Amino acid sequence: DMSRVRVIARNLDSIWMRDYGPRYIYEGQVRGVVDHTYNRPRPNDNLLPIFHAQQFGHTYYDMPLVHGGGNYHLDATGVGYATRLINNENPGLTEQQIIGIWQDYQNLDTRLYQPFPTFVDATQHIDMWIQVIADNKVIISDWPLQSGSTQDLIC
Repeated sequence: DMSRVRVIARNLDSIWMRDYGPRYIYEGQVRGVVDHTYNRPRPNDNLLPIFHAQQFGHTYYDMPLVHGGGNYHLDATGVGYATRLINNENPGLTEQQIIGIWQDYQNLDTRLYQPFPTFVDATQHIDMWIQVIADNKVIISDWPLQSGSTQDLIC
């Protein structure tokens, strides 16, 4: 229903909007935007969530995490998934502190997994081998023709 669509023109640096936001939370029945520092050299992309929050009058929260976005997926039951690449991207924080930040800002129970080594996947993002498809359901890659390979063992 295009009567419910609002078009806002904005210069961006890439097409990876899923990675840099905005990400929504609810406070009661009111939406808010939770943001992280997008760790790519794409300043216009990094600024989109705060711009979006301002355009729609939503409260904006700047979460103290740096990451590429594609390494974080979640379901509607409050579970988030990421690889331990997040530890490398936030060297001043412990794994428990990182998990605690997602809990504090988005009320998510985050589960961290080993990433593919960079020789398999340079991004080390979880969305290269796992995809949330429903509440409590994910699809995980399988490597039947490369049994015992690094990626097969991780998956």
